[in-house]
Amino acid sequence: MIPALIALSSLLPAQADLEPPIPCLTIAAGYHSLPDEAIEAHLDTYEAMGIEMLRVETSGEWERFVTHLTDRPFRLKLILYVLGLPPDYAEAHAHEAMTDPSGVRDWHFGPWHSDLDSVLTASARRQMDRLRDLGVLDKVDEVVADLGPAGEGIYPANWTLGREGEEAYWCYGESAQASFRGAMAARYGTVARANEEWGAAFGSWDEVLIPAPGTEWARGPFWRDMLEWYRDSKRAFMSLRIDQTLAIAREYLGPNAKVIVYLPGYAYSQAEWDEAVRTASGSASIRLMMDNDWLMAYALANGCILQYTGSENAGEVARIARKLRLMGEDDPTILWAENAGNQWAGERPIWLADVVTHYGLRGLDYTWDSWLWEADGVTPSRVVPQFVSAMERLRAAAPGPQGTPLDLMSPAETREIQPGVYELTASADTRLLSLFPDTVKGFDTELAAVAGGQTQHALFRFPIEGLPAGTGVRSAVLTLRGIGSYRDEAPVAVEVFPVTSPWEEPQATWLAPSTMEDWTTPGGDSGPAAASAVVTATEPGSVWEWDVTQLVQRWHAAESPNHGLVLRLPAGAEGIKSFASREHPEASMRPVLRVEMAAPPPP
Repeated sequence: MIPALIALSSLLPAQADLEPPIPCLTIAAGYHSLPDEAIEAHLDTYEAMGIEMLRVETSGEWERFVTHLTDRPFRLKLILYVLGLPPDYAEAHAHEAMTDPSGVRDWHFGPWHSDLDSVLTASARRQMDRLRDLGVLDKVDEVVADLGPAGEGIYPANWTLGREGEEAYWCYGESAQASFRGAMAARYGTVARANEEWGAAFGSWDEVLIPAPGTEWARGPFWRDMLEWYRDSKRAFMSLRIDQTLAIAREYLGPNAKVIVYLPGYAYSQAEWDEAVRTASGSASIRLMMDNDWLMAYALANGCILQYTGSENAGEVARIARKLRLMGEDDPTILWAENAGNQWAGERPIWLADVVTHYGLRGLDYTWDSWLWEADGVTPSRVVPQFVSAMERLRAAAPGPQGTPLDLMSPAETREIQPGVYELTASADTRLLSLFPDTVKGFDTELAAVAGGQTQHALFRFPIEGLPAGTGVRSAVLTLRGIGSYRDEAPVAVEVFPVTSPWEEPQATWLAPSTMEDWTTPGGDSGPAAASAVVTATEPGSVWEWDVTQLVQRWHAAESPNHGLVLRLPAGAEGIKSFASREHPEASMRPVLRVEMAAPPPP
């Protein structure tokens, strides 16, 4: 074993018979190319930690890693990746590609490729045959159906393409436009009848094209028809992929093989759909077509299991569990928990384990194992002790929901920086998004107060209870530092209000402060304004302050409960002002409440 790994032995629990929930670890891209000695050391460590399953891929660069698993006890969760377009195929079939309004083509197979069945089935067979040749096929228990970018049942997202800005619709290629014309011809028969419904003036079906989002004449019935076709194209594609994966898995692994369907983030709402029709545009979840309710129903009807890819979002886990019960599925082990591959979630494995045991889920698929190692791939990271504790919690839990309270430890501080002056760091913060009303953003490094085309509110809570008793508060100032990712330089007032209902950072959304209840007013319950400041450009590091003395005085005197603060723009204002959150990697950028105490009364 590599020397740096030996020190882990004191942290590792004794081996025990594992029961659900299952500890699973996803191997990060790049770690399969470590030296053989390091790979063996990693696997030794994972065995000692009680990891039962590894999630791996089958592409060529993974092959050497897979050969190390032959004599290991790990079961395998296989990502049967088939949707990447080979360059020569992409060039020969450019007219079939998913294409955005600017003509940019995506690099995945999509709904409008003509020979999906034969090409993707052949690719899957080659991979399964190769695993058999390598001697590990009999270790595969579960197979992930590749449904789109990152394996999820969505149209291409910006993060899969390494670009920023508004998410795109991907229906502007030749084959997609032809498919739309064919669907509309089947619906309306004549173009004259379609024109009457749409308020359009096409001379023939050959002239019918999907215009850019926001086109005035396309608002209403035309965009409704376009969205239904766009949604149904994705549904047909996903059902084909699930059926293909089920057939391959059962052929190679037997009739009891499990196929996993990823649930991406959250489902679009009816309100988002209606707004998209009205404006001939659409929110990100509409453009990506996050059609989770249909996807869950299809997966369950075909004997699949599910994996939610953002399970640090306990609120969405609760909603998925409720939806499954409404669909007649009472067994929570139908659902895997997977965390988003970001730092906030990766560094909180105990929280993830608690979500799993609270709801009695199938297991935790911790993503990625790279969070357990420093950049050299050898030295254990500071996350390891927490991860070991998380695995102990999983192994100690009996199958089924435990119902234990979900409690995320907060690294808040109350420090006396000079006599009578205290600096408080936030114990919780998050942002609430009107366009994504069910989405938890407590793990973001950025907060924002936004009004105009969308609305965002920023919530903070500080540990007032850490201030000394027996004396009053002389002054209290909230300090935030700008990030400036939106480059909004227009001055606008940003107001601070006291929050009047308790809320949970890893659960709060636009609609609800926690998984147990809803806000009385969407966007957060609040009292009268406590402070206001005019904010101009939120350039990186720019400092903005709000005097919240009277509010903190009331909290400290126990005249009102401390549920924190909410920042928002006044009614009728427009602007985007973004600030660093307590998760920001630079400590100097994080929110601070500076409190000066009054001199204590003489004895």
